[in-house]
Amino acid sequence: MKLIEHEKCVYLFRLLGNEDVIRDILWTHPNSMNSFPTVLICNTTYKTKKYLLLLLEIVSITSTNITFIVAFAYLSFEKTNNFEWILNKVKGLFVKDDVLPQVIVSDRDFVFMNALKTMFSS
Repeated sequence: MKLIEHEKCVYLFRLLGNEDVIRDILWTHPNSMNSFPTVLICNTTYKTKKYLLLLLEIVSITSTNITFIVAFAYLSFEKTNNFEWILNKVKGLFVKDDVLPQVIVSDRDFVFMNALKTMFSS
């Protein structure tokens, strides 16, 4: 957390019940929030970390073919609720004037796709 704060990144998290244990965390650089994520590319890695957390990477590409990081998130579970929480936060941070991403690319993770249907119904 200190490194995230040192780099002036924006981060959001939620706790596991009433405990002081972080359940899910999302972070992004402030410069990414001024971007225009028309296309989002989302990918998750599973059980490759010491604590067996899922890492969700969200990147985008500009009209001049420059790829940039939108956000990263660690998730405690591969459940629709976890993905919906992350997508809701991404939507709140990046969507301006109700202009939603036109294309969202994923790795065909059905749980993630169900969360997408809920959060970006169109």
